[in-house]
Amino acid sequence: MALSITSAERAITDGHPCSKEYLERIMREYEKDETFTIKKMTSSKALNEGDNYIAEFFRVKIEAVITVDGTEKEIVKSVIVKKPYRDEKNVPPSIFKFESMVYNNVLNNIEKTFESKLPVIQSIRADEGIVVTEDFRDGGWMLSNRREGMNQQQTEQVMKALAKFHAASIVLSVSQSDKFQELSQYVQDQVYSKENEEVCKKTLADSYEITRYFAEEYLPKANVEEATVIKKFMKYTSDEMYIHARKATNETPHFAKVFVHGDCWANNIMLKEDGSGDHALLINISTVCLTSPARDLVYVFATNSQQVNKTALIQVYVQELHKHLIAHKISEDVIKQFSTEFIESEVKRLEIVALLTSMWLLVPISYTSFPTVEEYNKAERKDKPKLVGKHIDKEFYTRRLVEVLLEYAK
Repeated sequence: MALSITSAERAITDGHPCSKEYLERIMREYEKDETFTIKKMTSSKALNEGDNYIAEFFRVKIEAVITVDGTEKEIVKSVIVKKPYRDEKNVPPSIFKFESMVYNNVLNNIEKTFESKLPVIQSIRADEGIVVTEDFRDGGWMLSNRREGMNQQQTEQVMKALAKFHAASIVLSVSQSDKFQELSQYVQDQVYSKENEEVCKKTLADSYEITRYFAEEYLPKANVEEATVIKKFMKYTSDEMYIHARKATNETPHFAKVFVHGDCWANNIMLKEDGSGDHALLINISTVCLTSPARDLVYVFATNSQQVNKTALIQVYVQELHKHLIAHKISEDVIKQFSTEFIESEVKRLEIVALLTSMWLLVPISYTSFPTVEEYNKAERKDKPKLVGKHIDKEFYTRRLVEVLLEYAK
C-alpha cells in the first residue's frame, strides 16, 4: 500500500532533514519489516559546498531494532536524504519534481525490461519534495573531483555506466515501444526545447557575458591561434549560439533518441574511492531526457579538465553498448545503427552543445569560494563577471576556457 506522507514529516526536525516517523515508515516499507523501529538518528551534511546547486544532501545514521523470532536485534543503517533548496516563496526548483517521477516511473520500468540494476544510486523513497537513497559511501563510492577531472581509466568507467544506461533504454524501445513512449511523459524536455527557451536563453546570456569578459581580458596575452579563435567566438551573440544548439539537438535521428542522464558532469558522477570497480555510478537524475546518447558523452568530455583519448573512450562506450544489446538479443540491424562512426559523428555534431556546457559549468568547476544563490541572481548581468571573479581560481578558469575555445569554437 502506498504511504501517505505529510509535509510536516518531511520538514527539518531537531536538526534532521525529516522526522523520525517519516524515516521509520519508509524504512519499514523498504526493508519489508514492520518491526523496524528507530531508536536514534544522527544527521550530517553528506556533500561539500558547491557539490550540488539544486539540493542539500544529508547523511542520516539510523540506529534501529528489528524483531527476529521474538528477539530484538540491533541494526545500523545509513541513508542519504536529498532536499531541494527553496526560493523566497518556499518553492523548490521546478526540475526537482522530475527526479521522483524518473525514480518512480521510468527507472523501475527500464530495469524490469533490462532485468538488471542500472548504474544509478538506488532510491528508497522518492517524493516531489524529498528523495531518500542508499548511502553511496557504504559501497565505497565518492563524488568525482570536478577540479582535478578524471583520468582515462576513470572516464572509461563513466563510459561503461552510460553505455549500460543507454542500452537499457534501447532494449525497452525495441521490445516495448508503446511503454517507451508512455514513459517519455515523465521526463523533462531536453534543455534546448521550446518549453525551456526562456530560462535557457537567460542562463546562456549570463554565461556568455562571463565567458566574453575573461576571454577579452586574456586576449592581449593570446598567441595568434588563440586570438583568432577568441575573436571568432565573440562575433556570435548568445542567442545565435542558442539557436545553433537547439538546431543541432533537434536533428537527432529518431532511432537514436534514448533516455540520457542529461547532466553528466563531475557533480553527478561517483567513482570507487579505492579506484576499483569497472563502472561509475550516476546520481541526480532529475535531468533525464529523451535525446541523442552523445549528449551525455559531450557533457563528460567538455567538463573534464584532464586530457583524455576521446577516440578510445568512444570505442569503449560502443563496445560496452553492443555487449549489452547482444546479451538482450537485440537485432544486428539495430546494433549496427549505433556504430562507432555514428557515435563519433553525433559527438562532432553536438560540439556547440559541448561549448555551451563548458561555458555554463566552467564557473562552478573553478570556484574556490561560493557566492550565495541570492547574491548571484540579484547581480545585474554586466556585474556577474566581477562577482564570479572574486570566487574563482582565475588562472585555472582562463587556462580551461582557452582550451575549450580552441577545441569547440574554431
